Amino acid sequence: MNQTHLLQEIRIMRFTETYERWKRRDLTQEEAGDILGVNVRTFRRYIHRYEEKGLGVCRTFPKDMRRYEA
Repeated sequence: MNQTHLLQEIRIMRFTETYERWKRRDLTQEEAGDILGVNVRTFRRYIHRYEEKGLGVCRTFPKDMRRYEA
């Protein structure tokens, strides 16, 4: 597994975990956006794409989620 693929999988895991916490109402959209390192509006766009097209769409998320990766 190369580094690019690994980072992509980490982004997907982080989004799905954050999304599930938001769905359980453990987080607000603003808090979820902060965790992912994106604007609240961007998080809403991700939600819309994810709910319409499923997990595969996470692979097309912009690179802006990379800012906060370790």
